Amino acid sequence: MDILNSIEHCLDREHNTRMAPWQGETLHRILIDGAHDAAGYARFFRGLAAVGNIMPYTALYWPNGSVSQCLPFNRIGWHARRYSRKYLGLGIVGDTRIRPPTDEQMESVLKTLWWCSMQRGGVVDTFGHTEKQDATSWNGHQCPGRFVDMDEVRAAVLARVQASPECPPNPGFVLE
Repeated sequence: MDILNSIEHCLDREHNTRMAPWQGETLHRILIDGAHDAAGYARFFRGLAAVGNIMPYTALYWPNGSVSQCLPFNRIGWHARRYSRKYLGLGIVGDTRIRPPTDEQMESVLKTLWWCSMQRGGVVDTFGHTEKQDATSWNGHQCPGRFVDMDEVRAAVLARVQASPECPPNPGFVLE
């Protein structure tokens, strides 16, 4: 998994610092016309009041399997109403309502979720954005989309946690 540090292009002074370690992760689908890198996504979100005019995602997962880290783990991105303070927002780039993410994307997502779960002692606490009714105000919104089965995602992460009792090394994420 190749992690590209894009924090300098995405972090704004308006991003609040988490007062406690993150509790879990929220998966999203994200596709913005004309945005081809983390800086492009950050420019788009700087004009979107619904997310506080700041980048909402800690990391973006690209079709080739690379990961753009947009925020340090100790910063809050406003990605899921009522959950943003305690959950990291992870964005799968592409429209997963109409086509599945690539195998490379999902492998990077699963590696990240495995590593995050092991930071919490093996606790898997991951949900899709619209799995919790109070996480969004957009009715009928499919996020991360029908081609990302969150039960399968959680099962795959739990299988990795159970198969390896030792925490894997940090794949290269900036925590603070």
